[in-house]
Amino acid sequence: EKTPYNLYYIGEILEDFPNAKFVFITRDGRDASADYLESSFGPNNIYCASKLWRMGQKAVEPWREKLSNSQWLDIKYEDFVCDSENQVKRLCEFLGEDYSKNLLEFYQSDIAQRRGKTKDHAPLGHAISDEYIGIYKNLLSVRDQRIFSWVAGDVLSEMGYEDILEPLELSADQVAYYDEMDGRL
Repeated sequence: EKTPYNLYYIGEILEDFPNAKFVFITRDGRDASADYLESSFGPNNIYCASKLWRMGQKAVEPWREKLSNSQWLDIKYEDFVCDSENQVKRLCEFLGEDYSKNLLEFYQSDIAQRRGKTKDHAPLGHAISDEYIGIYKNLLSVRDQRIFSWVAGDVLSEMGYEDILEPLELSADQVAYYDEMDGRL
């Protein structure tokens, strides 16, 4: 089950499925925010995209510490796409599943090819690649990157990401405007 918002219900999931295993994929929040803004279902401004990414990272912190290595696995997106075979093997081992090279050929299935033709699922239509690393550099303005830094730069830094621009603090009116505009959609 891969519904992103499930990260806010880990306690409830564990109540019903005490042996559940959780895989949390962390991605550079600037890239994730750029993707949110390009998608048809995400936030519509950088403030809300940054806030959403930060909330997700903060929501899992207590569970990352509380759950054992047999129930919780962190994967860094950038590591996963740059070393797919070893990362998929690691994931299979965590899940207690057999590794098969066929797992890396998912994109050849009819379903992946169909879904890969849609805007929000284009990566499904081709092999795992690193082409989505650093997309924020082309998709986010310097101003947007600075707003991201103000909202979530501390968390980004804690996670080992670099090249974080100086934060641009928004006024209370600007924050209210961004929240209202996002809420309208």
